Amino acid sequence: MQAQPEHFIIQAQACLTLYNLTSGSEHKALVNRLEAAKHGALEAIVQAMNTHHQQRAVVQWGMRAILNIVSGADMPAKWRKWRAIKAEAITAIIECMRSDPCQQALQLWGCGSLLNLASGVDEGAAVRGEEAVKAGALGAVVNAMFHHTDSSQLQQWGCGFLLNVSAGADEKAANRGRAVAAAGSVPVVVAAMKHHVHEPALQQWACGVILNICAGSDELSGRLRQLVADADALTPIVAAMHVHSELPQVMEQACRACINVCRGTDVHACARKEHAMQRGVIRVVVEAMLRHERWMALQQGGCGVIFTVVHGTDEPALARKHVAVATGALSAVTAAMAAHPKQPVVVQWGCRALLNLSYGSDDAALERKRKAADLGCIRAVVDVMQSNPCCQGIQQWGCRALVSLAVGPLPKVADNTAVSLAERGLG
Repeated sequence: MQAQPEHFIIQAQACLTLYNLTSGSEHKALVNRLEAAKHGALEAIVQAMNTHHQQRAVVQWGMRAILNIVSGADMPAKWRKWRAIKAEAITAIIECMRSDPCQQALQLWGCGSLLNLASGVDEGAAVRGEEAVKAGALGAVVNAMFHHTDSSQLQQWGCGFLLNVSAGADEKAANRGRAVAAAGSVPVVVAAMKHHVHEPALQQWACGVILNICAGSDELSGRLRQLVADADALTPIVAAMHVHSELPQVMEQACRACINVCRGTDVHACARKEHAMQRGVIRVVVEAMLRHERWMALQQGGCGVIFTVVHGTDEPALARKHVAVATGALSAVTAAMAAHPKQPVVVQWGCRALLNLSYGSDDAALERKRKAADLGCIRAVVDVMQSNPCCQGIQQWGCRALVSLAVGPLPKVADNTAVSLAERGLG
């Protein structure tokens, strides 16, 4: 490749050979990936793609070879990802994707290569994602998803890339999530979910993108939630719960997405809660919580959905509380707290859910309180408070839940200490 860079046939065959040598998960393939990177394969591939960007065979086999060489999550894989970035692989991939947006295979392998380059849970993953954003990867991926809605693999890889870029708990994570939204990702992600409802990985990753975009509590976050809702994201989110109720990983991420989309107390947020309720979100969440009792993250997300969707004191909110109780929400929340008494993220959301479900002073509310008492909800709250005496959040929400369950409606107080426990998702 280095000796004859002008011969595109040689370059294409060499890229194909590198792809074949680095394919697979056996030990030999892993060794070949490392050896290929050590001997300058990534630099040679990028040079070939830049020199012969109009030659489809060179570009596609080059992308596929890069995808293979940088795959993995161990330390050598991280080193290979960084070597690819220093070789300007991201720029080469994006330029090739832009050169022929209607060529599905080219766009597919471009999305896959960018996904692998930006993947990982190490500290450098966020930086690699930012490098991809700076180079224009968001626009390239969103454009590919827009033009090739029928390719489930492309849509899945595209969602995976958007998820990796927007994920993280660092201070720049919110900005990356907003950059993903600004690139026009919301409608294409929603379309992907609707077109490929039976693809669990796609649904899980797409929900992760949505929950990351909707994270935050400032004014812009509220506008982004409404942007997502206006794109009808809640419909495929709840559909994913129905279709993949046996897969707790999908359910967990869908719950977290629903929480973030429905957050808020203004008129638009109330409409989003009502929309989710009408789609049957409480019923499917309750069923999943009872089915996957030991899956902690699902129990946390389920309690969070119940708390968020039934929140409010107006007539529609009171009606949502009544439907939720009739659907079995009290039993599901109590079971979650009993199964995970030492997990603050579950217990706090459980207490908050019981608070909202029992809130009120009319006859219907009193009936909900009596039912909660009969189901052991008061005992469940007391038990977790006694088991976690040093956890301020559990004591706070436990006390408030007990007041609502045993006495009546709470006075309105400023909720300045409440912190969303399911605000961001990791890629």
